[in-house]
Amino acid sequence: MKKFLKALAVLAAVAALGFGFASCSNGNDDGGSGSGALAAFTYTQSYGTETIYFYADNTWECIETKPAFNYTSTDYKGTYAITSGDFTNGKLDFTVVEHNGTKSGWEKVSLEIKDGVFYLQVWDTPARVDVNDPSDDKYVKQ
Repeated sequence: MKKFLKALAVLAAVAALGFGFASCSNGNDDGGSGSGALAAFTYTQSYGTETIYFYADNTWECIETKPAFNYTSTDYKGTYAITSGDFTNGKLDFTVVEHNGTKSGWEKVSLEIKDGVFYLQVWDTPARVDVNDPSDDKYVKQ
């Protein structure tokens, strides 16, 4: 009986170890909400936040959160390419390709990041992207 209990304990330990490894993430999950993001920038509004996550595959997404309404949604998605510098001080070509799940065709703009801050406003009607104007929404690096 003692041998059987010992074998059962070893088997349970091996199973627990296996489940532990299976539940770990490799850190490359770009499935939304900023998992695996290279950089994140947040614009704070009176009712919540918009956070833009930049990923290694040169895509980005904007997640809008309204805690008072228990609301979180992917607002915009697009592509980017860093043309100089980095996510603290640099320039990147920026496009918006999707709004609330609908494909769109906004123009490409050159976004400037200075000291971890950039200015951006996305308009639906007419479809346009405004950047680099301090009167636009201010996104701060997290």
